[in-house]
Amino acid sequence: MRSLKDDNGGVRGAAASALGKIGNAAATDGLQQALLDADSGVRHHAAEALKKIGSKNGDTPALLPQDSVNFDSNSQTERLISARVVTNCHNDKLPMLFITSCAEASEHFRCTIKAPSLKHLISIGSPGVAPPEGWTKIPHRLRLEFHDIETPYDDPEYVLATTDDIAKVINFASEISQSEGDLLIHCQAGISRSSAVALTVCTYLLGAGSEAEALAYVLAVRPQAMPNLWVVELADAALNRKGKLLKVAQKHQDAVFSKYRNYQTWDGQ
Repeated sequence: MRSLKDDNGGVRGAAASALGKIGNAAATDGLQQALLDADSGVRHHAAEALKKIGSKNGDTPALLPQDSVNFDSNSQTERLISARVVTNCHNDKLPMLFITSCAEASEHFRCTIKAPSLKHLISIGSPGVAPPEGWTKIPHRLRLEFHDIETPYDDPEYVLATTDDIAKVINFASEISQSEGDLLIHCQAGISRSSAVALTVCTYLLGAGSEAEALAYVLAVRPQAMPNLWVVELADAALNRKGKLLKVAQKHQDAVFSKYRNYQTWDGQ
């Protein structure tokens, strides 16, 4: 349990795996906290450990009610995140998910030990920018190219995401649901475009009414995620979510910006 707070991510990951073998109540509590670790590898080990414990005990943690989500409340969001990710260990609808930067994606491709079951990849980059080295090692791939902008510009140098891009994402997600393996989605920084596409994939696989749960899962996988609202708006329309998907993404962005503004005001004083 102490090692879950070690400065070294490799130590935290090894501790999570060990707790999965121990499998008692204290181990489960520690692993749920590890699901929020800043290191995606640690989160992966924690989720796998919880999956092992759950399959051994036949337990399926209950979810919080969807209508109780309030993204202005940190504590409530964290509880939902924890519940969602643990439940995903028992939910065949969602793959194990990684959301990364371009550089982090290359590390995953080079290190098969870290993610041996990585079978699906959505690679997102700006037009003319090459995909990360090693991306062809992943058997099932989708490459998308558009700029990280949220407002249409009357400028040929800027390329917005299109409905065709979202259709490709949905078709790819449909293929994922028919097969096994982990999914990695990357963009340049692993914050905006990749998280918006991840949100699209998750809410599609979970079905209508899952918008808040899908966002909570994305935030658990990538706490710094800030989904691109233009991509989310396109996904909302394509999935006929009637503004619900865009609403939860907008609330999250507003909450983050509000906290940032409050911090700036306090810091200035």
